[in-house]
Amino acid sequence: MLRRRSHLALAVVAGLTAALAAVVPAQAIDEPWMNTSLSPDERADLLLATLDDKQRRQLLAGSQVCDTASLLGDGYVPPRGAVPAQEMIGAGAGVTNVCKRLGHPERQATSLPAPIAMAATWDTNAARTHGTVIGAETRAFGFNVGLTSHSNIIRDPRNGRTWENQGEDPLLAGIMTSAQLAGLQSQKVVATHKNIVGNENERYRQGQNSIIDERTLREIYLRPFEISIQKANPGALMCSYNMINGSPACQAPAVMDIVKNEWGFPGWIMTDWWTCMGQGVYTDSGGNDHAVPYPTNTCGTQQSIQAGLDQQMPNGTFYGEGLLWSALASGLITQGQIDAAAHRILRSMFANGVIDDPPTPGTPSAAQIAAHATTSRQLAEQAAVLLRNEQNILPLSKTTGGTIALIGSPADADPAASGPNGSGYVVPYASQIAKARQKIEDATGRTVTYVDGTNKAAAVSLAANADTVIVFGRDSQQEGADKKNLTLDPFGTQPADDLISSVAAANPDTVVVLQTGGPVTMPWRNSVKGILEAWYPGEQGGAAIANLLFGDANPSGRLPVTFPVDEQHMPTPATGWQGTPTTLNYTEGLNVGYRWYDQNSAPLYPFGHGLSYGGNFAYSGLGLSSTTVPQPNPVSDNHQLSNVTLTLTNNGTRTASETAQVYVGFPAGTGEPPKRLVGWKKVTLGPGQSTQVTIPLDDRSLAIWNTTTDSWQVPCGNYPVHAASSAGSIRQTATLKVC
Repeated sequence: MLRRRSHLALAVVAGLTAALAAVVPAQAIDEPWMNTSLSPDERADLLLATLDDKQRRQLLAGSQVCDTASLLGDGYVPPRGAVPAQEMIGAGAGVTNVCKRLGHPERQATSLPAPIAMAATWDTNAARTHGTVIGAETRAFGFNVGLTSHSNIIRDPRNGRTWENQGEDPLLAGIMTSAQLAGLQSQKVVATHKNIVGNENERYRQGQNSIIDERTLREIYLRPFEISIQKANPGALMCSYNMINGSPACQAPAVMDIVKNEWGFPGWIMTDWWTCMGQGVYTDSGGNDHAVPYPTNTCGTQQSIQAGLDQQMPNGTFYGEGLLWSALASGLITQGQIDAAAHRILRSMFANGVIDDPPTPGTPSAAQIAAHATTSRQLAEQAAVLLRNEQNILPLSKTTGGTIALIGSPADADPAASGPNGSGYVVPYASQIAKARQKIEDATGRTVTYVDGTNKAAAVSLAANADTVIVFGRDSQQEGADKKNLTLDPFGTQPADDLISSVAAANPDTVVVLQTGGPVTMPWRNSVKGILEAWYPGEQGGAAIANLLFGDANPSGRLPVTFPVDEQHMPTPATGWQGTPTTLNYTEGLNVGYRWYDQNSAPLYPFGHGLSYGGNFAYSGLGLSSTTVPQPNPVSDNHQLSNVTLTLTNNGTRTASETAQVYVGFPAGTGEPPKRLVGWKKVTLGPGQSTQVTIPLDDRSLAIWNTTTDSWQVPCGNYPVHAASSAGSIRQTATLKVC
């Protein structure tokens, strides 16, 4: 969402937009739209018929952040059983607290691990639990629309909202987002899936024209949203600030025609906050803000209604009731177009139980908050990725091993994600280093000494005299601005890379814990023995990290995004990757993430990489239920081509988890990158245990977008089918023949 320099900018709470008043309990209502045996579409039509034309128009315009005034006016008396107001709140890593700045009470919501951390679990149950907790607290606070999961592909990890997204692969992003959306909507809250489409950088997002060829748009950037609609059916989508191939995203055929007409999405599409206002703000390389006019990126009333945009947020700048009436009276739009948009809004509210059982303002119970804190810790443990573990330095012993030097910036108590103005602002925040230190001291017999790292000499001296060193490193990401580089934040004024290198030189038994929203560079990697990526772990991160370091929890996360060696070896340019204020060409096409690294440069850590304690998994018996299949015509998501089967055996010394990944290569001449993720299976096995896993291949696993026929096609030829532990570690290969 747009961050205005008035500090209203990243606000993600919108007061009523349906603008109908309070509800009589559903069981006491005899109005026909309260008949739950009818479909959501039938119920929406019945309720819509009770509204006059003005009231229908007013449904299409959102209201100001944290506003609770009825858009239909103080004198409006709703029919019994009318829908409650749409009360919206940001809900990516917990219920956000942006309204505190506007004089509203602070909400002590549970701070959960970042969405990218959920992608790192590769576990749909974990992602659904994440969404369920957010949905429960959203409802407990009285909100009924959660502005939640992002599925913008990590084209470049310097994107300021990398932490809010689900990685670099469209299948992984789509599956994991779907699970979170389903969890949120299970709590009778409408989930809003963001931000469709082509919003892969923050700096110029308000008016930049993202130029993406149709095949890349279909296969990479639209695919996560398509999956979420198929699997989770979110109540709403949010279109992005940018333009797509010359049209505002909130009017672009790539959004409206495909989503509504081709995919059959039944929910409503809303703008991001203050989208299409004709100007925006970008931050230059020196951190200076500039207001930039974008006269081409404006969304007129007529054009937006005709394109199929259902709701403008907030304030009705181009969807105000008067503007809609004027366009209607002039014959520029039709009543049917207004009714269609209003119907979609009401339909989603019926479909998700918001009308039958509206939430009432309040707070989560103490028992609920306590249970959610435990869940937050468990999710953080599942998300952590063990990147390096030389000489099995981890897990650390609780009783032997001598003293521990703990080094980390006290600034980790600040919001590390999105800052105080964005959709990631969740309280409470507390120093994870302090929590980790307390947990270590309480649970072990080892002496822990801490310095904050701002004095290099003091840190090196402490490290040299300790038996083990733990260094906490972090980065910061923020909506509305991108990162300048992939370097860790300094310790005060002390550069992090220099400090870590110096500490490791003084004591090679050094472990680095990363609290980052995405990839960082690690020039010191070979100087330390252990590296644990904890992401932005949420309020219980310190306890989770301590459990992981000492083996009370076994790391099982896998990278949802490639970690590059440096910024000169990435799919996008080292400089200028954001394009210009007006234009961004996605010249790399399909070669995003591991698809590019497979052809160009070995990464620091590949997509899908992750280690565990004591786990040593063997892959065997790779097979296909069908090795030759006819060419599917037409291509269908519901048609299965073959089953991939393989056996996993834990030859290690400890119960551990493995995520078996399946990739396919393509026949020569198809123009595809070397391989594509088509499925995975996560299993937990004890020492000596084996299990057979099955991963289905459907038509879309092998399909490419044919720009000549404007359709999906599975080309004839031989497809290598790879069983792998990461994109960089193929264990076995079979061949599937099509035609």
